[in-house]
Amino acid sequence: MISGRQKQIVRLFTELLDNAIKFRSPLPPRITIAAEQRGNTWHFTVEDNGIGVDEDYHDIMFMLFQRTPTTLELPGLGAGLAYCKKIVECHQGSIGVEPLTGGGSNTGSRFFFTLPATL
Repeated sequence: MISGRQKQIVRLFTELLDNAIKFRSPLPPRITIAAEQRGNTWHFTVEDNGIGVDEDYHDIMFMLFQRTPTTLELPGLGAGLAYCKKIVECHQGSIGVEPLTGGGSNTGSRFFFTLPATL
């Protein structure tokens, strides 16, 4: 089990899944969620085969109202990932992103975050 506020944890997963669907590539969406407990911490990953994100934008992705060039034409305000970061940090965790296959478009992304385990 994880420690945390249920509504915030649900919102965290909802935002990540919504982004995986919204920012999909021309391929049918594929989303994989995994979790592993390591000591007193849960490590989660949410992977997709979407449009991916260039590593140059990884730092700004979690800032409020920031959009990457590949997402500007799609709906949204650029608040979802900032909200995810706030939720994770309020639970004493960390969050990040990495490309699945070398960055660029149509490669997919892996979002990873940690949350404390219930003791």
